[in-house]
Amino acid sequence: MRFRFRLPAAWTELQVLGPAAAKPWQLARTPDGTELAFKLTSADDVLTRHIEQTGRLRVMGEPRIGGPVRIAVPGHPLLGLASFSLP
Repeated sequence: MRFRFRLPAAWTELQVLGPAAAKPWQLARTPDGTELAFKLTSADDVLTRHIEQTGRLRVMGEPRIGGPVRIAVPGHPLLGLASFSLP
């Protein structure tokens, strides 16, 4: 019998540029300096407050343009989804 082990997903931390709840689309900067627009499509209140307080957002894997991407905050399980686009 073979077992498949899943490696933990890598998270990318983004710097949010401005208040997260101010408008539907917000700007965020990736670690390499690229600016992307994002919209929280499904988010827990804990996630929204954390983004507002810290100016940080964690994305599962790399942020990609289009469909929903899983998002979370440090120390918490998956809390929501976001969509990304070019600013």
